[in-house]
Amino acid sequence: DPEQEYFSDGITEDIITELSRFRALLVIARNSAFAFKGRALKLQEIGRELGVDYVIEGGVRRSGDRLRLTAQLVEVRSGSHIWAERYDRDVHDIFDVQDELAHAIAATVGAKVEAVRQETVSRLSPSALQSHDLVLRAKALAFKYTRSDLEQALGIAQRAIETDPTNAQAHACYAFCCCVIVYSYWSSELDRLRAQAFESAKRAVTLDATDNYARMILGFVHNMRGEHDDARVHLEKALEGNPNDTEARGIYAIFLASVGQPEAAIQQFELMKRQNPFDLSWFPWIKGWAYFTARRYGEAIATFKQIPEPHNEVRGYLAASFAYLGRRAEANAMMEDFLRMAEHDMPIFPGRRLRDWDDYWRNTTLYQRQEDHAHLMEGLRRAGLMD
Repeated sequence: DPEQEYFSDGITEDIITELSRFRALLVIARNSAFAFKGRALKLQEIGRELGVDYVIEGGVRRSGDRLRLTAQLVEVRSGSHIWAERYDRDVHDIFDVQDELAHAIAATVGAKVEAVRQETVSRLSPSALQSHDLVLRAKALAFKYTRSDLEQALGIAQRAIETDPTNAQAHACYAFCCCVIVYSYWSSELDRLRAQAFESAKRAVTLDATDNYARMILGFVHNMRGEHDDARVHLEKALEGNPNDTEARGIYAIFLASVGQPEAAIQQFELMKRQNPFDLSWFPWIKGWAYFTARRYGEAIATFKQIPEPHNEVRGYLAASFAYLGRRAEANAMMEDFLRMAEHDMPIFPGRRLRDWDDYWRNTTLYQRQEDHAHLMEGLRRAGLMD
């Protein structure tokens, strides 16, 4: 009944709100979900277009003082019904009914999704389960972005592969750890780690071509190798697989900034903010870099300042940003901090001459355009590196 559309929409909005309280669930926003109203599509098509694992659909009918609301939870990949329920209520206070139904559906769906996940994990073999746990531990350490944490994460990811060689995410995680160590110059064996990152990332996608994390990491590795066309293919495929994967969108933003499209990279971060207002810890790092590449130094500084414990690379960008704004004292002080941390962490410290840092920054920024690299190096020179 079109006259009941306001009530149906209200129920839908409330269900979205209540489901969003479950931290383990990524829930599609109202505007994206409502775009499918009135369209004759199968739930599997809707699910694939939104990039989700589950879809809730339902309907409401009113007859006099009685309401009947139906809801069902469908798994997109298989098309199977996980749960369905019918609710009959009196309409004395329609808003109380709306609130009650939204809470009931959200609580049930949240529990059902978690139950399905637990059942999936329970079917894993002991070795697969152990490998899965090791991958989670390795990722948690890697996201701290310190040399000691990355070295631990690399070792744990290697154990995950040895425990279950068929675990695609274990290979992808190992490749990611290699990449971070390489672009941080935290090893004297950069060529070996660079090669291992590539082989592990390819292996991950071979094992599971549908795994978004594996696909994303392969794109990241291609970008690190300067293979930008290949990087674009895999990163766009990852986003096509799940448009709501903010981590994949962040890696895509890295790619865009590296190929000379920093404004497009910043737009990706704005889209990510609408999808998920809670940044991953490394988002301000990459967003600040995009601002710097776009010559928006004030915004770069403000963004970098959001990071409580920055990767040392950030100190370099901050020093260059201060220098371009004419804030020489701050630029010099930040450059000294950068050099001090680099001397502590890097097995081979390049020194204080600008030209001796050229390889490091080419390796770290992955800039495709020489003008972007030259812009960064000039900022570092102004901040205090000697000619």
